[in-house]
Amino acid sequence: MPHNKLVNLLVQESYQKPVVVTFVAEWMGSSFILETYLKELSAHKEDLKFSFIDSDEQAKIAAYFDVKEIPTTLYLQNGEIVGRFSKLMSKRRIELWLDGYRKKKSPEVGRQPSQPFLSSISILTQFPPKPAELTSTLRIGPEGHRPVVKGSGPLNSPSK
Repeated sequence: MPHNKLVNLLVQESYQKPVVVTFVAEWMGSSFILETYLKELSAHKEDLKFSFIDSDEQAKIAAYFDVKEIPTTLYLQNGEIVGRFSKLMSKRRIELWLDGYRKKKSPEVGRQPSQPFLSSISILTQFPPKPAELTSTLRIGPEGHRPVVKGSGPLNSPSK
């Protein structure tokens, strides 16, 4: 299936119920473990759709979703990426991560997009991260409980 049709399908399905998309690689051991965890969790989370994409076979889709590490899991809802994590986490942490988004159910879940078929151009404007998101990192504030966003990257030196 061409990558833009698969992207459109994932986006369309996310309007019916949230879609958890995991990019895996056959050669990566943590991909196998994460896929096993998610398949086990999917058995009792019928309100979510789970999808696994081989990042080697579907490199254009991985690039489209800005996947830099394998495995990477995305939470799509109403045509948007509302959550993401990379690497392997414990099964319990994954379940808590999923439940955090499930409890924030949007009243718009189940609505149809205004266009019967989203063109690849309209989807491209929804998903790429903003430049600020690419250059920011989350750090714990001085009180230990408030997050503080600080810039990082080749032009910014990390603050202490």
